[in-house]
This record gives sequence, structure tokens and C-alpha cells, in this order.
Amino acid sequence: TDLSDILDRRIFGVISIAPAGAGIFKVLEPGAEEPVNGGEAIDCVIVTSHPMNIRWGTAFGERGSGDPPVCRSVDGVEGIDEGGEVHACADCPYNRFGEDGQRKACTNKRQLYVFRAGDLFPMLFALPPSGLRAFDNYRVGTRLTVRQPMHAIVTRISLAQKRNDAGVAYSAPVFTPVGLLPQDGALQVKAYVESIVNSVKKAGIFADALTGAASAQAEPADDTARPA
Repeated sequence: TDLSDILDRRIFGVISIAPAGAGIFKVLEPGAEEPVNGGEAIDCVIVTSHPMNIRWGTAFGERGSGDPPVCRSVDGVEGIDEGGEVHACADCPYNRFGEDGQRKACTNKRQLYVFRAGDLFPMLFALPPSGLRAFDNYRVGTRLTVRQPMHAIVTRISLAQKRNDAGVAYSAPVFTPVGLLPQDGALQVKAYVESIVNSVKKAGIFADALTGAASAQAEPADDTARPA
């Protein structure tokens, strides 16, 4: 079967955070057309992750569900704009905070690949900017306390209710270790996911797959109006 045909059937499901501080996840299962209520917490194994930058031409409430971003980066290093031009994210003026701490035009996220119990393929969960520091702290903390790699830990992702400087409610992800996988099982899961990711990269359609996932994700208001 051609890999592009497989991706058209959405083998990668999408987990997102419902907007406006609803306190729940939305889950778009592989092959489904519409997301469903995913509950207030998700237990999963976070197998791998990478930076991802997305820039939209219009505000979230003003664009259609199928509108593509005007620029995207699947590694947080190089971006490809709508004209096909490649540029360095570090030098991009859209990837900088504006005067008086105004938020970036480019949204910095992190793409997580997670397995829930019973999943055949990993789910994509693009962390919003408000979740980046919590995830980094969790990665470091589990290395020091649990002393196991991320792909060996069963993680519970829950949501904390917060408000940004403008008083807008949003839900921020919280990461908690709740169990461990057997060593053999953890290595098998990691190898399996990495083989899928590498296969998609080699097919040259990795960016399209990730952009599709990012487009399906609701964007909650968060606390990125000013730099930390």
C-alpha cells in the first residue's frame, strides 16, 4: 500500500486541548472525521517528540478549518513558507517577541507522539506554548527521580485552569508519572514509533502529515502574551 494512501486514512490520530478553558481534551481518532470528548486526563506513553513552529495568516477565529498555515517548520529549525521558500527560524522576524513583550506571530509548539492503551499507531499531541516549560521540567524531573527514559514511563496528562494577562481562561497541560512499562516492552514501543516516523520522513510527506495534525488542533488562549 502506498504510504500517502495510508496517511490519507489518518493513521495518526490527534489529541488537542479544547479552547476557552473548557478543561477537557478533544480526540480525533484515526480515520474519524470529527473529534470527540477525550475527558479531563489522558494516560499514555510519550515515545518521542520534536519542536514544531506554525504561523497562520489570520487569527484562529477568522480562518476556516481547512485553511493552511502561511509558514510551517516540522523541526523548529527551518521553516517553509507558502511560496516554498526555506528560511532559518532563529533569524525569522515572525519568531520574535514584539515591542512591549507582544506575542510572537509564529507559534512555537512541540509535537508529542503518544501511545494510549490499545493504540496501534501513535497519537499526535502538539503542545501549545503554555505547555512547553511544564514538559521540559517533567522530562528533567523524571530523569532525576524516576530514573527511567520517557518511553518507559506511563504519563498522565491532565489540565490546569489558568488565565492570561488579559483575563482569558485557558487550560495548561500538567504531566505526572503514574507507572512504568517493562523494559522489553518500552524498547519495543520506542523502536516501533521511530520506524513509523522515519518511514514518513523518507516518503517526503512528513511536513504535510504534521501540518494536517496542527490544523485539526484547537488553539486555546494561553499565557504567551509576554516572554517569560
